[in-house]
Formats: sequence, C-alpha cells, structure tokens
Amino acid sequence: MINQFGLETIIILKVLAKSFSILLFSLLILEMVSEENDLLLSTPLLFASMIFFIVASYLDEIENYCNISRCKKCCREFAYEEIKKPLIRIVSTYDKYEKTITSYMRCKYCNDEDIKIEVDQRNSKSKTKKINKNRKNCKGCGKKLALVEYRYPDVYLEYPNAFRTIRHYKCTYCGYMEISIKYDYLATS
Repeated sequence: MINQFGLETIIILKVLAKSFSILLFSLLILEMVSEENDLLLSTPLLFASMIFFIVASYLDEIENYCNISRCKKCCREFAYEEIKKPLIRIVSTYDKYEKTITSYMRCKYCNDEDIKIEVDQRNSKSKTKKINKNRKNCKGCGKKLALVEYRYPDVYLEYPNAFRTIRHYKCTYCGYMEISIKYDYLATS
C-alpha cells in the first residue's frame, strides 16, 4: 500500500478517516440528544463511525511501520535488515513481568547500524489461583503443603523447541516465596 500511494497520501487518508469518524460520531450524539430519535439513522451513523475509526487505526499502523523501517542516515524507506538474532531478556518478579527485545539492524543501502529496543511490561501481581493442587512443603516454616501457587505461571518460548515455565509459590503461614523453573522440550523430527 505504501508503494502504491506513498507515505504522504497515507497520512492524508488517515487524517481524513479520523475526521470523518469524529464527524459521524458527533452527528450520532446530536441525533440521540435531539427530540426525534430515529433508530434507522442512528445505527448506520454508529457503524460508519466505527468503520472510519478502524481504517484510521490501520493507516496509523502502516505509517508507524514505515517510519520505523526508514533509515535515519540516508532516509530510504524499508531499508533496515536484521543482522543477527534479537536478544530477548525476560525478568519475572513478584510485582512485574518484563520482556525486553533488542533487535540489531543495518541499512542495506548505507550500512548504518541501529538498535531497536521493545519493552513489554505487565503487572504480574494477581489473585491466588482457585485450584490449589500444586502445593508444596514450606522451607521457611516447615509446614506441610503450605506453599500455594499464588499466580498464573509465566510461559514463553525460549528456544525453537523449548518452553520455559516459571511458577510462583507463597507460604500461606509465614509468607515465604519460592520460584520454580521448568523446561518443556518439543520433539522435532
């Protein structure tokens, strides 16, 4: 789509789609406030407003992708290529789950190198799970079956054929916390 229309046309279309979405939504609100509330007019206004909003969001994603892949030195579009595998760093603690992806890019025209960093942070604190079948003995106070899995496990693909599962346990009596890490390997043939 960028190759056919160009970035400037995409930006203009995005602004027009957002404007139409806001205009149609405003007309919908005026229709609802007015004395003559006509359902035959309200429904098409709502759907048309939503469609223009979705189109504007899609065009915004295209613009963002084009701006990310543009070389900062030679200003050519879609110039960056990955030069090595991205570095993925995952930190899972009691309060948060953070995944950082560091990509190493190089322009295929001028050989300018760039590093792109994506950080995904989530609040990991959650309520105790309803099913307490994964109970363990507490190493802090010594009580049997006192460690309860207090939140859902963090599972992610670490290697092409290995999943890493991190489970979080907490003692119901003394507050002792424990983390269990397990690797599940997929058979590849």
